[in-house]
Order: sequence, then C-alpha cells, then structure tokens
Amino acid sequence: MSEVDDHQLESSRSPGQRLHLRERLPQGKTARTVERAVICMHGATMAGGIFDLPVAGYSWLERLAGAGFASYALDARGYGGSGRPPQMAEPADQNAPFARAAEVIEDLAEAVDFVRERCGVERISLIGYSWGTVISGLFVTTYPGLVDRLVLAAPVYNSRNEPWLKVVTDPDDVGRFNPALGAYRLVSESDTIKRWNSQIGPADPSEWRDPAMLDALVADFMGTDPEAEGLDPPAVRVPNGVLRDVFEIFNERPLYAAAEVTLPTLVIRGADDPESTDPDARGLYDALGASEKRYVVIGNGSHFLFGERHGWQLFDEIERFLLPSR
Repeated sequence: MSEVDDHQLESSRSPGQRLHLRERLPQGKTARTVERAVICMHGATMAGGIFDLPVAGYSWLERLAGAGFASYALDARGYGGSGRPPQMAEPADQNAPFARAAEVIEDLAEAVDFVRERCGVERISLIGYSWGTVISGLFVTTYPGLVDRLVLAAPVYNSRNEPWLKVVTDPDDVGRFNPALGAYRLVSESDTIKRWNSQIGPADPSEWRDPAMLDALVADFMGTDPEAEGLDPPAVRVPNGVLRDVFEIFNERPLYAAAEVTLPTLVIRGADDPESTDPDARGLYDALGASEKRYVVIGNGSHFLFGERHGWQLFDEIERFLLPSR
C-alpha cells in the first residue's frame, strides 16, 4: 500500500478558507524523492474521496502512486474535509449559489502551490472529473505553465443538455437561472443511488458495478457532512455554484476557451454517460488548441465509470497518457 496523509491548507487567496488535500505517495518514497506529481479535481456533488475509495482496484490515488506519482485529491470549498463557508450554516434560500468554478480555481491554485513546493517539481499533472474538468480547463488557461499534462474525464463544456436545463432554469423565464436555487442543495443516500442506477444499462446494476463499490461511495459521501445525520432523511449539503455554472455551460456558453488549452490533453468518457455527452466531448476535443490530444470512449460505462467494472480501462488510459514513455 502507498503512504497516505491528509493535509489542511490555509488559503492565502481566500483568507479564512481551509482546504483539505489527501496525499498518497509511492511506497518507500517521500514527497521529495518522487519525480512526478498529480492532482485530481472532483465534480459537482461528491468530494475528492471518490479518488481514494477503499475497494481494491478502484482507488485513483493508489493506482497513480503505484505508477510513481505523488498523488493528491483536493476538496473544494464547501466540499468534503474542506471548510464550509458561513452561508452553509444558514437556510439555503437566504444566500446565492457559491463555489463557482471561477472561485474554486483559487482553491486548486493553493493545492498546486503546495504540491509544487512539497515535491520540488516545476509542473504537476492535472486530472479533472465532470465539473472538475471545467475547473481544470479554467485553471490551466488562467495560470499557464504550471501543468504538464491534462486529463478531462467525463467532461462538460458547452453543449445543450435539456434535462439539466430543466433543473436550473427559471420556469417563468427560460433565459434566466432559477432564483429559487439557493446557496446549497441537499443530496441524500437514496438520491445518490437513484442517480447512478438510472445511468446503468442492464436491469441488474451488479452487471456494471460491484455492490461493494456502491456501499463504499455512499458511505464516503454521506460521511463528508458532519450535519448529515441530523437531517430527515440524512443528507449532505452540496454547494450550488456548480448549478449556476451548468446553466451557462448547457446554454452553450463555455466557462473557458478550449482553444487556449495548448498542453497535451486527454478527453475521456463512458459511452453511456448522459451528462458528459458525445457531442459535447467531441466539440471540446475539436476546439482544444493542443497539438497532442486524444479522445477516448469506453463502452458500457456511465458518468460513474470510475466506480464501475470497466473503470480499469479508464485508469489504464489515464496512466498511459500521463506516462507516454511507457
């Protein structure tokens, strides 16, 4: 097993904001004795714990550490082990959505600064998943030169997605974000299971997913909010900044310019993913300014491909891309 540590960073860009960063190092190594470092950026609902779930063969960080990387997973503000801003202690409708990608890139910048100094590396590799691809794309175009290779897994970029637009659009004005969506939303265990099951093709979800993986993901997610058990039913408070972001994205207004992404980039998704669609991912791939780029589609995989039986293909493709000399 790789060495694991959890770091608490005090943000210099957002005073008072505390950030959680999980670290796994190759066995027998220290941060200073590795040659490569990689940071994983989570998506809209679940925090960085998805990258280190305790099921054999499914931990991104363990896999990356085994390949020689100092590997890290960040929790953005309001997520996981990071500090929750004051508005999360108030009723959701009393404040506007927060933790949009434009804010969260500052959290990622703190993590990048920390990892570069800790590992003594000039540049890191970056993996974004789902909404994390928006954060990652925005980061590399805002802070160029700090990332050597970029992975955009299950990306969203700028294609219309009508089911999501129904969720985030004002029912009385289709050109406006729904003002009823406040600072955060509540996501329960049953919400999480229903969402994943709805994306799995076979009638029996176990054909695509090990039941132990579902249990691990749900347990990790429900454990990220210390107040979850006090609600009926128990639920995790999740920042709604992402919903404001997807209102723009799915109205075909991207939050970063793919043409400005010039570093080597891998775009990868599951073929059955209804959130990261083929037209959106292909459009992103075509728009990238990188001369070295790949688009990979993995069959029989949903938006939760990382936790499914074909997830090993996702890990293989990412490792191969991040270590092109192998």
